[in-house]
Formats: sequence, structure tokens, C-alpha cells
Amino acid sequence: MAGMRSPYNEKKIEQRIKEGRGQGEGAGYTPWIKVGEFGSKGRSHRLLGIKTGRMHHFFSDLEAKYFYWLEWSEDVVDIREQYPLFPVSDTERIAAEINVRHPKVVGSRISNVMTTDFLITTRRENEIALEARSVKYSRDLENARTMEKQAIEKEFWSERGIPWKLVTEASVPAIRVKNIKKLLGYYSPPLEDVLSDRQREALTKEWIEALAMARGTLGELASILDARYDLAKGNSLTMFYHLAARKIVPVRIDVKLQLSTKVASFVDIAALENRLALESSGDNYEYHA
Repeated sequence: MAGMRSPYNEKKIEQRIKEGRGQGEGAGYTPWIKVGEFGSKGRSHRLLGIKTGRMHHFFSDLEAKYFYWLEWSEDVVDIREQYPLFPVSDTERIAAEINVRHPKVVGSRISNVMTTDFLITTRRENEIALEARSVKYSRDLENARTMEKQAIEKEFWSERGIPWKLVTEASVPAIRVKNIKKLLGYYSPPLEDVLSDRQREALTKEWIEALAMARGTLGELASILDARYDLAKGNSLTMFYHLAARKIVPVRIDVKLQLSTKVASFVDIAALENRLALESSGDNYEYHA
């Protein structure tokens, strides 16, 4: 929420609570703040979540980039952004205890509702847990007032036994985010208007078997398969992106993805071979996961 102005009064805060802001989980969650409601110094984003099936609201490029990483993580099962720290009396008390000013609604003495950028639900070895994340650019952490508010937020979650961490751009590698953003754009089943279900299953099988041989570049394999299936240039590559997005084809997400990328560098060949070994009949590939 760095750089945000909050021109609402106590009545509007109560109204947001009645609306269910900051409540619910998954598709039923509504963030406390939505894009378009306030001015922001950063760029805003509304992104449709695959895990939640709802629109997510972010107020910086860095928040959006971190969201893509959470979407890719198999440990993360729910993502709640702009999560309000209630009750306000707790953040007021913490501010007083650590001797810093509690954020106020601009132009008033009303205590503002503080938020955490992300409240994440994880599942590891069938254990469900919550983790809180504040996402800030390194340059913003040089501001003393920003760090005061971070201290309130950190203590709020500490009292609840929920791990809180500060995430900066150093934790969100550019290549990784670019790859994830690209692949997730192909998450939905592709080529439905071009190939039949049987043809898409056959193309999936050919992609997996060709990749397992670890020869050539992605562009070279895509050209071969386009010709084999009489497809327009790039159509078979669309299928590859879909298979990678659904993790049917395991990939190394930190390797730069482009047509000239060697298959052996981007695709996790060992994991793919294990998958093939489990497909004893060789006919059970699913093009849509």
C-alpha cells in the first residue's frame, strides 16, 4: 500500500466490512482494497487467478510478479491479497508499544485499516498453514516511515503465530516471472478449433516423446510437428506451452524460454522420463491435464 491515499471515513470502513471485504477464502475472498478505488504511485493490475478463479488486485508491478510465482508454486493453495489487519485496536496497541505512529485516514484522526500484501495458504505434506508476505521495492525500505509500518505488520502476525516475511525484487527473478506469465497464458486447453480431441492427444504424445530425446531447440521441434500435423506456424508450440503450464511437461522455470532454447536446458528430462516410465501403456496422455 506504499504511496496510497485513503480518502474514506469511519462510515465507509464499516460499509466495507459489511460488504465482506477481507473475508472469505478462494473464489469467495474479497480484498480490502480494489484497483480503481484509490490513487496509487505504482502501476495497478487486475489478474485472473488460476488457483482461486477470481480477479486479484495489485498496486505495483512487483506485487503482480510475486503473484505469478505464487500461482506457479505447488505448495500454495490459496492467495489472498490486500488482507486487512483486524481488529484495528490490535494494530493501534502494537504501534503504541513500539512507539510509532499508527496510520491515519488522510485528513482525519481516524485510524486507517492496515493491510498485508499477501496472506498465503500453503499445503506441505498434507499440513495446511498460513504465511503472510509484505512485498516492497528495496528503495522503499530506505524510508523510515515505511519501516515503521512494516514493524507494526510484522508484530501483528507474530502475535498470531503466522510467519511473516518481507519480499523484495531480489526474491522475484525476472526470467522466472516472465516464463511463468507466458506459460500461464496457455493454461486453458488449446487448438480446440483446429484439432480433434484425438489429434490433440496424439500431438501431446509426440511432444512428450520428442522432448524426452532431448535433441534440438523448442523452435525446431515445433516446426517439425507443425508440418506433421499440417498446422499453421506456431500452433504446435502453443501445445507445448500448455503442457508446460499444466506441468504435464516438467520444466526448469528459471531458464530463459525462447524458440532457440535447447530442449535439454529447459525441460527436466529426468522427470519427464520418470513420467514416461509410469505410462506403461504409452496411450494415457492427457492433453488438457
